[in-house]
Amino acid sequence: MFRNNKILVLSVLLMASVLTIAQSRNGLYKFSLPGQSSIVLTGIGPSYLFGDVGGNKDTRGLLKKTDFIAAQTKYMFSVNYRYVFQNNVGFKASALFGKFEGTDYGSRNENRGFDFSTNLSVFAMHLEYNIIGGENAEYWTPHKLYAFAGVGVMVGDVDFNSKNPFRTTDSHASNAVITNLTSGGYNAKMLTVTPAFPIGGGYEYELTPAFSIGLEYVVHASFSDYIDGVSTSYSKQKDYLMNLDLTFTYKFGAGGGGRGGGRVNWN
Repeated sequence: MFRNNKILVLSVLLMASVLTIAQSRNGLYKFSLPGQSSIVLTGIGPSYLFGDVGGNKDTRGLLKKTDFIAAQTKYMFSVNYRYVFQNNVGFKASALFGKFEGTDYGSRNENRGFDFSTNLSVFAMHLEYNIIGGENAEYWTPHKLYAFAGVGVMVGDVDFNSKNPFRTTDSHASNAVITNLTSGGYNAKMLTVTPAFPIGGGYEYELTPAFSIGLEYVVHASFSDYIDGVSTSYSKQKDYLMNLDLTFTYKFGAGGGGRGGGRVNWN
C-alpha cells in the first residue's frame, strides 16, 4: 500500500504543477481558445501486473524489490482521445485492454500452487503537459516530451485456482464464488473493480503534420489486492500495473503550413 500511496501523492503533485506551470507560462489558462484534438492508437505494448502470485527465485538486488518474472510479461492494447489546449495542457481519455496470467509454477512459491487469469480493462482520464515541443510550442521541433497523471478505474474478471485447500492466511474479494475441486484444491471466480491512479511520461516524433509515433511509459496504482485473485499474509502493497506502449497518433485538422503543420502559437 505504501508504494501506491506514493504514486497517488506524485499524481496529485504532478497535476497541480501542470496547472501552475501552464498559468505561469501563458499568463492565463485561456481554455476558451480552440486547441487541437487527436486520436492516439496504441499498438501492442509490454505490460506487467505486480501481484501476489509467483515470486522470482532470485531474491537479490532489483529482482527482490520488483519480483519481476519476464515470462509473465503480457501485452495490452489501448485507444485514446487527446485534446491539447493552447497553453500546452492536454486532457486524454484512455481505455486499455489485456489479459494477464500468472502461476506459482517455477517460482519460489511453487509448493503453494496458485495460478490466475485476469481479463483486465483500465479506463482513465489523464492531465498532460507538453514539456518540450508539441502542438503549440514556441519553436517547432519534431520531438515532443510530455508528462501526465490522472484518475481512473480498473475492472478485472478474475479466474483463480489453487491446487491446495483454502488457507485462512489468504483472502479473496467479497464477491468471489469459490468451488472446491475433487483434486483437493479450489477455484475462485470474482469481479474486481478498483480506483486507479496512472502516472507516467511519453515521447513522440512527428512523421508528418498529421501523424506521430512514440513511446509512453505508465504505472497504474490500484487500491485492490485482488487483481490477481488473492491477497496473502505476505502482501505488503496493493497490486499495480506497469506498461510501455508504442503509440501512433493522428491529429485532426493538421496539415499544410510548412514543417510546422497546422500548429497554432498563442504567445
